[in-house]
Amino acid sequence: MLRSSGKSAVIRDMRRATVLITLLFTVALVLPAAAGAAGVNVYKKGLVTVGDLPDGWTAEPADTTTADNDAAKEIAACVGKPVVAKKKVVTGDDISDPTGTFTVTSSIAVYPSAAVAKQQFKVYQSSKYAGCAKKYFETTPFGEDGPLPTAVITDEVELDTYGDRSAAYAAQAVIPNPDGTELQVTSIQAAVLRGKAVARYQFTSVGDEVFDQETGEKLLAQLDKRLDKAKL
Repeated sequence: MLRSSGKSAVIRDMRRATVLITLLFTVALVLPAAAGAAGVNVYKKGLVTVGDLPDGWTAEPADTTTADNDAAKEIAACVGKPVVAKKKVVTGDDISDPTGTFTVTSSIAVYPSAAVAKQQFKVYQSSKYAGCAKKYFETTPFGEDGPLPTAVITDEVELDTYGDRSAAYAAQAVIPNPDGTELQVTSIQAAVLRGKAVARYQFTSVGDEVFDQETGEKLLAQLDKRLDKAKL
């Protein structure tokens, strides 16, 4: 697990930083087509809800317009895999703890077939993935005409197996603020392949605390059981 050093007081910028880190992991969410009514509720069983987390956590609708197609294509091209269009994407809420230090997000992309989903999942399994994400992150300004992230670290995280296959990565970076302070963010990304779907879970934190991996894995196990029952 990657662990951050130092704590920024600029908690209000967490969502902005989370969006930037999310660009590292948008391969499974690129080119979404609107999900039809049929079957959507089944896929939603694999999304994290505020009820899955302790009392005091709050939820708000996710901003589904932030996916960066160019970023995903560039990272996939670096890895050496094509980006595949989906039939459906369902997205969960952005769920935050009372202090605003931690945020949990989730989404599920559904592909035309299990074979296509398996092929797309190979992007996450590639030994090149962490390096390609790091390269993109280090050269992408933070916001329009903003600073470049510094002290970027990306690395694979050991994860229990969920669904058919699972993989996880951690990204950590320092975001310089105009007032001379720094915002340090760590984001742990888990991807789970299940049939023709790829579920994506992201645990983001600001400052010197990192989302507890044991807690995260218990949550993934709980979601895995729900998907088993839904036969996703």
